[in-house]
Amino acid sequence: MNSEHRGLHCHPFYYHRRRFLTEEEKKEIKERYHQKKIKWIERYQESLENELKGVNERLNELKKETE
Repeated sequence: MNSEHRGLHCHPFYYHRRRFLTEEEKKEIKERYHQKKIKWIERYQESLENELKGVNERLNELKKETE
């Protein structure tokens, strides 16, 4: 991992070893952060949907067994 890459993730105010960022760089970093967060939430939502599907399938199995 190179120092430029590390610098971006070490602290939100540092970028390529510079203390201050241009507005464009701040916007780019914020956009990437939001995209990652959106992807994480979408994966989490999918996981919950799959879990709910499994619970519903098991519930239906138990209902059929008791009929």
